[in-house]
Amino acid sequence: MKRLRILAGIIAALLTIYAVVGITGLMKGFDLIGAMLVALAATLAWLGWWFVIRGWRVVQARLKWALIGGIVVGGVGFIIGFLGPLLWAPDANQGPLLGIFITGPIGFILGAVAGAILGKPRERDATTSTK
Repeated sequence: MKRLRILAGIIAALLTIYAVVGITGLMKGFDLIGAMLVALAATLAWLGWWFVIRGWRVVQARLKWALIGGIVVGGVGFIIGFLGPLLWAPDANQGPLLGIFITGPIGFILGAVAGAILGKPRERDATTSTK
């Protein structure tokens, strides 16, 4: 488990650096796709640092629900953004990019934050004893 925390720390550090550099780049000129990628990197870095600092036992339930929420809501956002333009404007050749760069990352961010907030650890049953 210690190796996993070290690996998560390295990945979280790289994502944090990317997010900080991206934010400074966005201050020079705003770009919607760049902002989505920076927000996605910042969310993944937040989840990584959360795991590194608190450990698996402490954040297990909330981290699990944050990842599940991010994957489910991000997947739904990706599918809607990818297939929606194909149905509404079949002639548009760049329509599916909406799901890849906008609705997918927004869905992941919103799902991860909602999962972290709403995912509460279960109370242990009083009838089961830990030995």
